Amino acid sequence: MDYLTVAEARTLPGLRVAFTRGVPGPWGVSAMAILDLKQIPYVAVAQEAAGANEELREWTGQNSAPVAMYENERPRSGWAEILMLAERLAPEPRLVPADQELRTAMFGLCHELWAEDGLGWNLRLLIMAARESAGMPFRYLSVNNP
Repeated sequence: MDYLTVAEARTLPGLRVAFTRGVPGPWGVSAMAILDLKQIPYVAVAQEAAGANEELREWTGQNSAPVAMYENERPRSGWAEILMLAERLAPEPRLVPADQELRTAMFGLCHELWAEDGLGWNLRLLIMAARESAGMPFRYLSVNNP
């Protein structure tokens, strides 16, 4: 994947999404899958794992990824915010059920999996703790350096 710097991406129109360069984090991969499935064009912006990411924080208020910036709208960093932005930008194929009961069940299940203190969140913490105890700090976790 080609990444732009924050400085390059800030001046562009459309959707810009910061992803952690070299780390296939579950939230970033999920955001990419949603955007790709809906065929929404976006520019990937580099966020460095465990880095200060000062320029990204100045632009989006976040130093983590993913964070989506669409035009001059507010940044979106939560899984539900990114999903709902994608639903608005490309209503089809629909990922959020129209039926209220199904939609409620979907958001509840996704919350248990992806939200803060959910299953994915806690698995990530366990993996990071295991790596630290094995003498492999998180900053070294990447696609090219497992």
